[in-house]
Amino acid sequence: MLADNTNIPPDSLKAKLWVNYSRITLVNKQSAERLTIDIGLHYITEHKRSDHQNLVIAEVKQDKASSSSPVISVLREKRIKEGSMSKYCFGVITLFDEVKKNNFKLKIRHINKITYAA
Repeated sequence: MLADNTNIPPDSLKAKLWVNYSRITLVNKQSAERLTIDIGLHYITEHKRSDHQNLVIAEVKQDKASSSSPVISVLREKRIKEGSMSKYCFGVITLFDEVKKNNFKLKIRHINKITYAA
């Protein structure tokens, strides 16, 4: 519980950002590997909404990095580069103008390039 571990009164906290998406999980029956695919990402605050319907987030989860992963092999063949960013951080920098975004500019530019390509 929050009250047991901090001096922050729980009733002083207020929800500010809702992160919503649908997840598909595929499991490899031959090795300890899973692929999660998140789609329909959208964020909601009290006053704004941001939809990212063109964005698909795929994450390979495995016990240890393996070059024999069929998913990783296909992604490399398709020249899909690895990257990382928290969905929560992406929502914050997307919807809260007062938050500094300098550290995320390159990632935002890359996401915009792949999701809004003509």
